[in-house]
Amino acid sequence: MKGGHLTGIQAQTIPDYELSFDSVRIMTRNTHGTGCARSAALAVLRPRYNDWPQTMQAAKAWFQQALIHADNLCLGQGIGPVHHFFT
Repeated sequence: MKGGHLTGIQAQTIPDYELSFDSVRIMTRNTHGTGCARSAALAVLRPRYNDWPQTMQAAKAWFQQALIHADNLCLGQGIGPVHHFFT
């Protein structure tokens, strides 16, 4: 999955699929571990859905909320993680 570092539209891809999801960029410094969080979300959610596009949509929805709530955490100093347990 790619795209968080881009400006404008985020393009996120999975082999054999090219999916594009438009979303609002969340302005937060707390982006530590975003790659790990996204790949873990895909791995955990894949058995629940029939195909990769559905899985990706669900992972993207979770990840967007984890970024939105990232600033609610007060952990240490510097760049913090996304809020994995925002619910």
